[in-house]
Amino acid sequence: MAIYFGPSYLLKIQISRDYRFYAVIISFVLNYAAYFAEIYRSGIESMPRGQYEAANMLGYNKAQTFMKIILPQVIKRILPSITNEVICLVKDTSLAFSIAYMEMFSIAKQIASSTSSLTPF
Repeated sequence: MAIYFGPSYLLKIQISRDYRFYAVIISFVLNYAAYFAEIYRSGIESMPRGQYEAANMLGYNKAQTFMKIILPQVIKRILPSITNEVICLVKDTSLAFSIAYMEMFSIAKQIASSTSSLTPF
C-alpha cells in the first residue's frame, strides 16, 4: 500500500493506472526477496564445517566447493521452506486486490462466470 499510495501523497506525483501493476511487483519482490535470502542464508549456515574441510583436503577451491558440494545439499535442506514461501506468494496475490488491481484469481473468476460451460475445451 505504501509503495502505491506513497509517491502521490509524499512527493505529490501524479501516478498512472499502469503503476498499480508495478507497485504490486515491487512490493512482492522486496518482501519475498528478504524471505528467500534468509532461507538460503540459514541453509548455507546449517552445513557442517567438516564439508568445507573435506572439500579443501580434496583440492577444491571455494567456488568448486560451493557449487559441487555445498549447494546441492543446501537445496535439499531448504526445499520445504522455499516451497512454503512460493505457496504463500501465490496466496498473497489476493492482496493486490486492495489497490484495485485485478489479480489472477479475480480474472479467473470472471472468465469462469462469463462462460456457460466450465469444460476446458
